[in-house]
Amino acid sequence: MHANAFDVERAEQDELQEHAADAFASELLLPAAGFVDAWAAAAGLPLLERVLVVKRRFRVGWRLVAARATERLSPI
Repeated sequence: MHANAFDVERAEQDELQEHAADAFASELLLPAAGFVDAWAAAAGLPLLERVLVVKRRFRVGWRLVAARATERLSPI
């Protein structure tokens, strides 16, 4: 995402750029509209099962699903 900032000789990372790249990637892997549909389809399940259903559907980590649920839907 920030190709001009990439330098293999540098070990440190710009945290702001890393956060922006992570947010961009998470939107590609777990689009907002798809997440809302999948989350609604899993309604009625216990929270852990609901997270795992969405996780399996999109093949992403449970932390991404939990973070998306926290930021998009309040309360879970």
